[in-house]
Amino acid sequence: MTFIQPLFLIGISLSIIPIIIHLWFRKRLQKIPFSTLTFLKKTEAKRFGWLRLREIIILLLRCLIIACLFLSLSKPRVSGMLFRNGRLASVVLIIDNSGSMRYGDRFDTAQRRAQEAIVQYASRSEFMVVPLCRTPQAYDPVSWINPRSAQKRVNSIQLSHSSGSIAELYRHISTTDARHAVEYLYFGDGQELIFMDFPADLTMDDNFLMTTMQAGSNTAITRVVIKDPVAVPLTRYTVLAYIRNFSHRRWHGSITLTAGDYVDEKEMVVEPENELPVEFDIPVGKRHGTVRLFDDSLSTDNIYYFAKTPVRRLRVLIIGTDTFLRPALLPTQTEESPFTITSVPQLAGMNLRQYDVVILNGREISQGDRVRLDDFLGQPEKSVICCLGDTVMPQLAKFIEVCSVPENLVLPKGYVTLDWIDFDHPVFDVFVPATGLQSTKFFRFYAIQPRGQVIAKFTGGYPFITIANNLAVISVQFNPEVTDLVYKTSFVPMLHRLLVSTTYQAHDREFFVDDILEDHEMVRTPTGEPLKKGQAFFIPGFHTADGTTLGVNIDPEEGNLKPLGPDVARALNIRQIDYSRDIGAQDLSTFFLLCALCALFLELLFLIIK
Repeated sequence: MTFIQPLFLIGISLSIIPIIIHLWFRKRLQKIPFSTLTFLKKTEAKRFGWLRLREIIILLLRCLIIACLFLSLSKPRVSGMLFRNGRLASVVLIIDNSGSMRYGDRFDTAQRRAQEAIVQYASRSEFMVVPLCRTPQAYDPVSWINPRSAQKRVNSIQLSHSSGSIAELYRHISTTDARHAVEYLYFGDGQELIFMDFPADLTMDDNFLMTTMQAGSNTAITRVVIKDPVAVPLTRYTVLAYIRNFSHRRWHGSITLTAGDYVDEKEMVVEPENELPVEFDIPVGKRHGTVRLFDDSLSTDNIYYFAKTPVRRLRVLIIGTDTFLRPALLPTQTEESPFTITSVPQLAGMNLRQYDVVILNGREISQGDRVRLDDFLGQPEKSVICCLGDTVMPQLAKFIEVCSVPENLVLPKGYVTLDWIDFDHPVFDVFVPATGLQSTKFFRFYAIQPRGQVIAKFTGGYPFITIANNLAVISVQFNPEVTDLVYKTSFVPMLHRLLVSTTYQAHDREFFVDDILEDHEMVRTPTGEPLKKGQAFFIPGFHTADGTTLGVNIDPEEGNLKPLGPDVARALNIRQIDYSRDIGAQDLSTFFLLCALCALFLELLFLIIK
């Protein structure tokens, strides 16, 4: 038994006061013989015996009242079955402060239970108190501390927005200098996510103990994406917000998208353990905003900060013949075209800064052109599409070598078709195999050795299109003497998507907490703090950098509150502890207060009985 307020135990000594008073005022009887009452001696002897017993019982009850009152004030606690007083160990105390612990009062409960577990150990035990996730205010757990310091450190741990794991934590702590047998004691919600890649050392040693606070159901926004990122929007673009119901119950609520003064709200129902996309049409001028869920339990993943870069109208420069390229890129109503086209026979003398895409349609380049094109590719949101002709001269071969190495012209007997297409690539993901694209005929092509990503191949495994970052190499020219693709209905969407996907490789300006800042030298967090290049994002919200807005969100997996199951825990050799039975000390304050009241009631009862 332990006492939270042991000083009140001194008050138990006051229970001697009723004994002193009893002895001081004790009645002393003087025996006087009286002959006529001698026949009452036996009767009176019995009565005085009962009175003495009654006085003793009342005395004991008064002492018990005082003792129980002070015992109640001292807040006594009885240790759990597993953790007895005097348990001696070197304890690595892991406090789960990940984003999911913001559910209800789970984090406060974890801290309280950890402090109660500490007092169950012997005073000579040592502790290493470790938060599961680092915070900007976190300290390095580099040393063992005594129980009193451990309780203070548990109380100082703050909640984070990160997603931690035992495996990652284990790599950053050392227990080689422990003085006693090492135990790992975890307090948290026990998400499956935390125990991914659980360390083999802990699996073998049978010294990892876990006590969990179960959370309830949860629904989260897992992602917000542009519906068709390579389609050029003229007035509005569409985003899909994916809502995931992690629970076993149907979820019904509302979802609202806000982008500046634009607001759109929808009601929705998500079936258990299911994900549902919701469409929002947004004006092209609105590049960032928030999507919010209402009527949900875990608030941190009820808001998603999105920042998008919708494709704008591209300025295209065609070098060489444009007989089939220009009609494919310009629809009948020119004013609604997503492209503006300029065609010239040679690259020399052209100012490339005013264009977004350069198409080399079977044309050679000079050394000066190669230098200018290299500089052009080094700019963000610029691309070059190179369609190889019947010959490839050294300067052009040097320019495209990061993507493809040209070898020789291939003249097949008759024609070849497309043997393989990557339908997962943005260029082809709107097509299906049944569109007839694979039946396209090619009468000659240039054999190339790929160095980039091949997204389509001819019969025999020859690459058709190879992409490396913002450079695409096509092994044919687009004219009917080379291929009948120019007559196919798939030619126009394929060409559109090829230009856009190479020019806009990143449509999202969004990150997750714990991602490292790499593309900017410094950003400002929502609280105004500077974040330098190489540091990790630590709070969700809108961050600003170089006049642009970045959206930072928590890891969507933090919304999955599914705990580690008992079967998996046994497989990992993790001992799941029942807090109330094994660790949780029972508070006996109320019990002793009730004992004092019962003793008072009995005393009154005995005073009434004569």
